[in-house]
Amino acid sequence: LGGAPGVAPARVVVLGAGNVGWNAAWIAAGMEAEVRLLDLDLDRLRHVDQIHRGRITTLASNRGSVERAVRDADLVIGAVLVAGGRAPVLVDEATVAAMRPGSVIVDVAV
Repeated sequence: LGGAPGVAPARVVVLGAGNVGWNAAWIAAGMEAEVRLLDLDLDRLRHVDQIHRGRITTLASNRGSVERAVRDADLVIGAVLVAGGRAPVLVDEATVAAMRPGSVIVDVAV
């Protein structure tokens, strides 16, 4: 995911800053990827900012921020789960179609 000489680091987008999403973002950042972590919980994002001090970019999750981040990603990790319910659909078919060729989506919200 990260910096081999002459190769740009991967752009990783993690949707959801719960335990799974935060850990996925942390691992990707440790592998020198450019990481964006999106969530609705601004307190959680502030906490991530305090710990990671800029190594992980945090963004408030809304339709526009998700679409922009996903379009530019090499890897998207969906880690959004609503306790007792179905995980919301955050990435629609049009957004997937706008992604760069070779991009990967992994949804772990099961």
